[in-house]
Amino acid sequence: MSAIKRTMTLSAGTELSFDWFLDAGNETPRQDVALVTIGDHVFRLADSIETGVGGATGWRTFIYTVPKTMTVTFGFVVVNDLTPDGPSRLMVDNVRIGRTFDGSYVDVDSGDGWRVVVQKPSVGDDTLMTTEDSRATTTTLALLANDVDPDPFDAMRITGIDNEGTLGRVTYSGTGEVIYDPAGRFNRLSAGETATDTFRYEVDAGNGIRDVGTVRVTIEGVNDAPTAVDDPDVRVSAAGPAIQIDVLANDDDVDSDDDRTSLKIVSASSASGAQVDVSGVVGGTIIYRPDVRFASLAEGETVIDPVTYTIEDRHGARATAIVEVTVTGVNDSPVAADDRIDTDEDAPAAFNPLSNDADPDLSDQLRVSAVEGVAVVAGSRVALVSGASVEFTVDGRLVYDPTGHFEELAEGQAASDTFRYSIEDGHGGRAEATVSVTITGRNDAPVADRDNAVALEDATGLSIDVLANDDDIDSDDDHSSLRVVSASASSGAALSVSGLPGEGVIYDAAGRFEALGEGETGTDTITYLIEDRHGARATGTVEVTIVGANDAPLAAADQQTVSEDTGAVVAVLANDRDPDVHDQLRVVAIGGMPIAAGGPVVLASGAVVTLSSDGTLAYDPAGSFDVLSEGTLRAISSVTPLVTVTVPSLTPWP
Repeated sequence: MSAIKRTMTLSAGTELSFDWFLDAGNETPRQDVALVTIGDHVFRLADSIETGVGGATGWRTFIYTVPKTMTVTFGFVVVNDLTPDGPSRLMVDNVRIGRTFDGSYVDVDSGDGWRVVVQKPSVGDDTLMTTEDSRATTTTLALLANDVDPDPFDAMRITGIDNEGTLGRVTYSGTGEVIYDPAGRFNRLSAGETATDTFRYEVDAGNGIRDVGTVRVTIEGVNDAPTAVDDPDVRVSAAGPAIQIDVLANDDDVDSDDDRTSLKIVSASSASGAQVDVSGVVGGTIIYRPDVRFASLAEGETVIDPVTYTIEDRHGARATAIVEVTVTGVNDSPVAADDRIDTDEDAPAAFNPLSNDADPDLSDQLRVSAVEGVAVVAGSRVALVSGASVEFTVDGRLVYDPTGHFEELAEGQAASDTFRYSIEDGHGGRAEATVSVTITGRNDAPVADRDNAVALEDATGLSIDVLANDDDIDSDDDHSSLRVVSASASSGAALSVSGLPGEGVIYDAAGRFEALGEGETGTDTITYLIEDRHGARATGTVEVTIVGANDAPLAAADQQTVSEDTGAVVAVLANDRDPDVHDQLRVVAIGGMPIAAGGPVVLASGAVVTLSSDGTLAYDPAGSFDVLSEGTLRAISSVTPLVTVTVPSLTPWP
């Protein structure tokens, strides 16, 4: 223990003060204590435990207020713990009476009539500069460089950062780096404009006394790009008109010298390629112009066409946003294209008229609604002026049928026909087109009409113009160009043909109708084959009426043997005949002498011949041959046949 003493007289109310410093000496922990005595009062200043290992209290000031006027002994003492290490040291300076302490001193300890004060460090304000978009970095050493600690034995240090009331954000890493970040709170500053932010830091003077310093940060504005916000969708008809879109209505600029009224649109384009116009003036709008690229939309169908636009502030900074334009389709009329088809005069031609028609509205279903102005449904058939017809089938095709109205066309010859058809798209859109039909002729067989002719039964070399009423519908053929290539008669009559164009048939009855009596008629059928210039053939018939002529009968000689005394009945007509099968033969004369039934005729021989009603002849020798042993009598009929009667020899009766 060591002590220092001094005796003095103190007036009541005066303050006795002195500065003191306790150094613990070394790193070994001690239990030393420093004391001050004033009269019979002992005051504990500090002990080594408070200072820590190898520590010291730093300079402090003890202030004693004298309670009454008195003479006292004033002394200092350090009580050591008698360890072998070096003792702690108490240093005392500036012992004064009536010393004044300003606000730079603060109490750290006190008791009845006494207190211990220390002088605060002097902390000066600091400044930093940055831009609104940049961080400012400093260090604790830089911040403490202008701060003063009146106690040279203490080391000042920063113990914390106070962000309260700071707009930006301050971070203290603990490694000596302090970072200020504007954190976007000053983006409202225009280019060149400045603002101030502050934050505080706490300084420990090393003796437990703390103070606060202020850092003033000057933030300089930079131009910020405007904020382009995607816009609510707008609607427009595919057929127009163009629409004006105020895309700047929800855009802005954080800078104080810019807002939506100072912005301008510098470019805009649509995803579809539709035209978008911009004025380029401050506060302008965009004009969206729908065009034919949306013609494919059917009525009520929609498509979204995003429009990307770029805005610019007064300093040239830009931003981009999108406004979605919903385009609503309207019904577009279909487009019906004319068609061409080919066929021949005998063949219907089916085709799909819609194959080359179109509808800008891709989802529309086209259908044929009319032909030549006549409404059609599946199965409908419409007659054309030409005589042809057009049928609408269930599968949507049209079938053009010449229906035999172009048969006059020669082979290879062509004619044309046209008709109109209408289509509908189901939404009221209509269109009309024309179908041109080329009809090519084919060779038609000639037409052999039935003929009639009249011929006598004995006709020979009769020319029958069978082609006179025959024809050929083709324009390059008529009856004069036709020729008969063959002919035959059902009767077997003889026919001949020349095979030359325009010539008929030569008919020869050839005795096939001799059986016809006078005034009787018969029929012969001629079948003939005709051919046109292209080889097409047809068969015709000629009904020939054969008119009979009277043919002389054919009387054949008869022979009858009778006895001289008996007659005989001779059927003289039995072996006679008449070509005219219906003729009835009768004996009309005997020996050139007319005879009637029942009437006798005396022959030159004297015999008598009598004509019976049945046409037989009764021969009576009439005794004219009694004297003959054997004789012969000849009788000649009216038709000059001979009847020979042989009378054998008889013995006369006695």
